[in-house]
Amino acid sequence: SRSEYPFHLDGDKLRIGSKMIGSITSISDHRLTLKFGDTDYNYYRLKQHSLPFNEVQLRKNLIKNKWILNESSLEFTNDSGNIENSFKVIEYQAQKKFFGVYLTDSFHSNLFLTLIIDGKPMEFHFRVANIKDSEIELETAEGKKLEMHK
Repeated sequence: SRSEYPFHLDGDKLRIGSKMIGSITSISDHRLTLKFGDTDYNYYRLKQHSLPFNEVQLRKNLIKNKWILNESSLEFTNDSGNIENSFKVIEYQAQKKFFGVYLTDSFHSNLFLTLIIDGKPMEFHFRVANIKDSEIELETAEGKKLEMHK
């Protein structure tokens, strides 16, 4: 998402808006890590990318096949989810079935994929780094590259 807030640096403290006080724990050409309380938040540095797909084409590619990501098999559907602009996804892992939703988004020619799976402690946000015939390369905010295969 895109939000704009006034900020102020005071020594090692970062104040965003009137209430958020934290610190910058890491900054590089690709990523910014902010710490608020005990939690680190990672942010991508977005650059203009030229990908062959847009959000609709990515979704069409996702629903054609089952995909393997790490130890899970994912089945993307075109059925509407319970969150605005989301679609249902089913995760198969170790003989168990988990249900959730996925969302696609774009910003400055960057494609994003978000997975929200039941039974998982958090949302998974990825930038789509590359799309090939049988794989989609994903990148986490921490800079870790993952490949999702058909």
